[in-house]
Amino acid sequence: MSGNGIDYLVVCSPNYLHDSHTRLGLRLGADVICEKPVTLNERNLISLIEAEQLSDNRVWCIMQARLHAEVVRLRQNLQNSTKSERHQVEIEYITPRGQWYDYSWKGDLSKSGGVETNIGIHLFDLVSWLFGAAQEATCNAADARSYKGSLVLAKADVNFHLSVNADKLPANQINSLRSFSVDGKTYDLSRDFETLHKSSYSAILAGEGFTLEDARPAVRIVEMLRGLRKKAE
Repeated sequence: MSGNGIDYLVVCSPNYLHDSHTRLGLRLGADVICEKPVTLNERNLISLIEAEQLSDNRVWCIMQARLHAEVVRLRQNLQNSTKSERHQVEIEYITPRGQWYDYSWKGDLSKSGGVETNIGIHLFDLVSWLFGAAQEATCNAADARSYKGSLVLAKADVNFHLSVNADKLPANQINSLRSFSVDGKTYDLSRDFETLHKSSYSAILAGEGFTLEDARPAVRIVEMLRGLRKKAE
């Protein structure tokens, strides 16, 4: 607080409320820090961008995976490369959740956007940041607790498996698996992942956070995948 009102409103409510709570913050004259997803649909994100432009404040998006040291090095290597080859990406992202998950808002597709949004959006933001916009998407299998599919990006082909089922973890893995492989080289995103929120907030306070436009590619991807899920069902 500056003494003259609210400086920042932090939105970490259920996914389906992020849009309205972010708008509330703007109406209160505050900058807003919003966890992913900012919105469940791209059309709502476009509307939110317009609302931000009409205000005197900013909306900052938490995209902590972009700040991971290994990811930063990978992006620098990709940008410095003179090769024009397509890359092959494999994602295995398993974060076990108990039965509460199925009975909470997270288990309600209309409120959470499914596992592709709850947990996948972190990875989809990452791959679109590294390899460009999504051109195609495929759903191979999906249920309330998992999603297997693929993406064709501007510079990469991506296969992914997302799950909140503990029995999908490898035998030597205890808590979670965040495996991210590019052209056969695996990057461990589990290490230091939880500390990246602090780095995200530090960047925002310095005026260097991620914007609504930055969030747009991943929102577009999860909306595409959600549509394919409905067709598969």
